[in-house]
Amino acid sequence: MQKLHFYCPASNWEEGLPIGNGKLGAMIYGNPHHYTLQCNEDSLWQGDYRNRNPKVSEQTRKTIQALIFEGKTLEAQEMMKRHLTSIPEYQRQYEPAGDIHISIDQSSVRVESFSSYPDNIIGWKLSSTTELPHTLTISLNRLRGNYETFHDLSSSEQGTVLGISGQTSNKGVVYAQIISVQSDGNMDLNGQYVTMSHFKEVILYTTAATTFRVENPTEYCLEKIKLVEKNSWDSLKQYHIADYQELFGQLSFNISDPSEFKAVPDLLEEIREGKSNNYLTELMFQYGRYLLISSSRPGSLPANLQGIWNKDIMPAWDSKFTININTEMNYWPAEKTGLSKCHLPLFDHIKRMYPNGVKTARDMYAVDGFTAHHNTDIWGDTAPQDVYLPATYWPMGAVWLSLHIWEHYDYTLDKTFLNDYFYLIEESLRFLLNYLVESPEGYLVTNPSVSPENSFYTESGEVGYVSYGTTMDNQLTWEIIQCYLKGIELMPHDKVLAEKAADTLNRIPPHTLGKNGQLQEWIKDYCEEEPGHRHFSHLFGLFPGHKLKHEPSKIISAARKSIEMRLENGGGHTGWSAAWLINLWAHFKNKQQFHYSILKQLKESTLPNLLDNHPPFQIDGNFGFTSGIIEGLIQYYDNRLDIFPALPDKWSNGEIKGVCLPNKVKIDMSWKNNVLEKMTVMGAFHDNPKLFINNEYQGRLNELADTDDSIFIVEP
Repeated sequence: MQKLHFYCPASNWEEGLPIGNGKLGAMIYGNPHHYTLQCNEDSLWQGDYRNRNPKVSEQTRKTIQALIFEGKTLEAQEMMKRHLTSIPEYQRQYEPAGDIHISIDQSSVRVESFSSYPDNIIGWKLSSTTELPHTLTISLNRLRGNYETFHDLSSSEQGTVLGISGQTSNKGVVYAQIISVQSDGNMDLNGQYVTMSHFKEVILYTTAATTFRVENPTEYCLEKIKLVEKNSWDSLKQYHIADYQELFGQLSFNISDPSEFKAVPDLLEEIREGKSNNYLTELMFQYGRYLLISSSRPGSLPANLQGIWNKDIMPAWDSKFTININTEMNYWPAEKTGLSKCHLPLFDHIKRMYPNGVKTARDMYAVDGFTAHHNTDIWGDTAPQDVYLPATYWPMGAVWLSLHIWEHYDYTLDKTFLNDYFYLIEESLRFLLNYLVESPEGYLVTNPSVSPENSFYTESGEVGYVSYGTTMDNQLTWEIIQCYLKGIELMPHDKVLAEKAADTLNRIPPHTLGKNGQLQEWIKDYCEEEPGHRHFSHLFGLFPGHKLKHEPSKIISAARKSIEMRLENGGGHTGWSAAWLINLWAHFKNKQQFHYSILKQLKESTLPNLLDNHPPFQIDGNFGFTSGIIEGLIQYYDNRLDIFPALPDKWSNGEIKGVCLPNKVKIDMSWKNNVLEKMTVMGAFHDNPKLFINNEYQGRLNELADTDDSIFIVEP
């Protein structure tokens, strides 16, 4: 049973409950007398596309590279600020749509709402439980937005229509939002206020659109409302539920006892008191899946920093797509939890970025291929964002995003998909191989680059940010080459590029141990300015990457030392960083730290409505949490299947059904007293994987296909 139960109404946005269908979202909050549906439409952004790419001369690039190689970090950084900064510095920002305010003079009512993907509407229904005369008022406005209003249009066949329309600043999108109000009582319209009295039922539908997708948003909204009004509330609701359950029902997860079911405030209070509650973990896991279904559906934009739910005209970090960890984390749970379709908007957006990324590669670096820096927006902007030295001048965004393309193919084996998107892997690799230069040590390295978003002390004692051959860049280089070399076995490709990629594998800098026994984050053993930094960039190769899994035990130990040093100094203190820790500890196969990290995120980085708290709210931590639970239960890579790599003692009994693995494999499994009870494998692995079952009571290695143990069932 997945239910969010509360004792009292949400008094503010951070306590509200989100609904969404990928394009349309609403945060619902307020008391029984005053409700707010704060609405969003995913393409409602400020501004239009601008070519912000700085044109950088060959001499400037070579001078910057030479300064970095010579250790003259501050001089290089000053040159980069002057020559590599975009004009203007900033990309576009995501904005809220209209606010629907509902006031009623009595509280004996039942309210329900949903956001339908098939019909692209949000529905809200109030049913009165009394016969007393009462009054309800509905209004629609947009916070500080420049908009016009319209109402009482004949396009509504059953009720009254209110609407707002306008254009965002700086030649942004033209938008419209419409609400249709139906009631069995008396209805009066005054300006932007609809008042009803003597009713038992009120139904509201709203939709919104922008010129990002349609030529005339107002006409689109009116036509959508006309279509919706031809159906009953119950039929629209059931259509929505069937569509939603087709995705959500792909996976079930249970580790709790019925006695653990409590209201959300009680669950969070138990965590704050140092107790663990398996039901809250179970709830949070499935909540992440709910949020991904609600903020990323085919045809929508990808989930941004806030998924789709944003209340501010000037949101934190513009509520964009931050692609040096956050956007990628949004999609960590997509394939493995049965939400492969929810991954598709990300690939559409990478395509949108591609022509801009080609231009950025040529203007800034004079090379062919496709690049992007650490942010992008609705228009697929790929130029540097901000003048923030720890992050701005990092050219690996397209490389990391392109890895998701291979992941989707790896899970689905959809060759049509791969045929449509493989060029993005190839072109991001093309940029990277052209960008690499020979270092003084004889390696091929990125230069300039950063380790997002960390800083270090140079040998002369100043704070530095920019370096060459950072560990994360090296791991990303290895990862994209591996994906490409697998892909060329299936796809037409550039044979010269393939040879160059294979040769480059032998010239990537190796992992190196620092003086404290840690894995070095930079090519030199710098001291970190912030030892408890929130990013674990140099551990990308453990998760979500794989390079560290190919290293000897001393390198793995050094990676673990790195994470221990971070934690000793306060690392993992933001929501998404806490979620990354869960995934990392799962791959270190440390069940104690894995479980501790889960409880820590719930205790310190979770809002009253269970949304992730950076702070402020960012949705990536919710998705990272969901991913981490799977990683603690099952991992598959390089012909090795790990069951219970980090199963906590507290999860003594449980069941999970529908876990997806590469090669279209699905697994159901149950356990009792921390021992595997039954596992069903649906589909076939590419090869016979070696099976590892790791827990205190049971540790054995079997060839999956050859096992005669009755707990294993293999289905075609």
